[in-house]
Amino acid sequence: PGEEEGVNYYYMTNAQFEEKLARGEILEHVNYCGKYYGTPKSEVDRRIAAGTTVVLVIEVVGAANIKRMYPESTLVFILPPSMEELASRLRGRGTEDEAAVQKRLARAEEELREKDAYDFAIVNDDARRCAVELYEILRARQSEWPPKAGGKGGWRVPLVAQVAVSGATIHFDKLYSYLVPQGLAQRVHT
Repeated sequence: PGEEEGVNYYYMTNAQFEEKLARGEILEHVNYCGKYYGTPKSEVDRRIAAGTTVVLVIEVVGAANIKRMYPESTLVFILPPSMEELASRLRGRGTEDEAAVQKRLARAEEELREKDAYDFAIVNDDARRCAVELYEILRARQSEWPPKAGGKGGWRVPLVAQVAVSGATIHFDKLYSYLVPQGLAQRVHT
């Protein structure tokens, strides 16, 4: 309810998704429970051309592909304060049984081994502080770029920011509630 095709998400069949994937139109993707989820390259490119920062919330699997396709991207790894805290958060949600929690924790440990491949790492011990720190990283990185096309300066220069989430360590609606209203970023949904 309330989700609109082409605004919130793009809905397509698995066959349509696979066609786009084969044509290189999908930046990163995952197949979860038999359904594809991914980021359309055209949506990211459209926002970059408009001078908007794009924040992609994806797993570490897509990081290398994003960096390869957008070498100017900034890779930020969001870390849990500790594995114990992550376990507590996952159990506290009450959405998964213990076997699923253990699987997520094992996956998080694998992901954490990749954090050194990122430009920055933020410990998510407070959602607002985490959002402010991400904002400051993006602002600093954008200030390194030349003015936008048309000679208009300012720090809102096209840049792709990628955030890897280790075991759902941040509530991204809180992050976006800080970044989006200020015009600092736009979400790209698939």
